[in-house]
Amino acid sequence: AFIQIGDETITAANGDKIYTKSESYIFLNPDGTGYYTGTWVITDGTGRFAGATGSATINNGVFGPDGNHHNSVGTITY
Repeated sequence: AFIQIGDETITAANGDKIYTKSESYIFLNPDGTGYYTGTWVITDGTGRFAGATGSATINNGVFGPDGNHHNSVGTITY
């Protein structure tokens, strides 16, 4: 397994932003596909998300030649 730690920015349609930090555990299959799970924490934001806090769990993350996708369940307070 690999651990990926990152900083992400989610941008709303009007340009307001949510800033997050994530930690994901990535498991690779021999054919180059794989799956991942992890967490992310909301650290701040801009516009209506200024001062935002929250967190989420990343579930059912899969990736392969057609891209990747996952479900996240969590909360945000702003």
